[in-house]
Amino acid sequence: SDVGAQGGQGGDGGPANTVTVTIEGGSVSTQSGVSGTPAIWAQSLGGIGAAGGNPSGNAGKGGNASTVTVTNAGVLTTAVAPHSPGILAQSFGGAGSSGGRGDGW
Repeated sequence: SDVGAQGGQGGDGGPANTVTVTIEGGSVSTQSGVSGTPAIWAQSLGGIGAAGGNPSGNAGKGGNASTVTVTNAGVLTTAVAPHSPGILAQSFGGAGSSGGRGDGW
């Protein structure tokens, strides 16, 4: 009798790394007229898990988030760029993916 093919397992997403931003002094300004542009943008992103192989592989797990640290001793200016934050610090864990389709032959 025929048996359905076994799908491969999706790989896990890699973990995010620690991000550290330090402004010792001086100034940071956003570009004039560019809306939504932060003076400092620090991001740590976990990897996305891979999809499971067809037809029955399991999806990979998303990578873990990590620490984002911003230390500012300078002057940040965003007045010339509407809706712009001074500092945007984000840490995201990666998303898992989808498993393989369940339609073995």
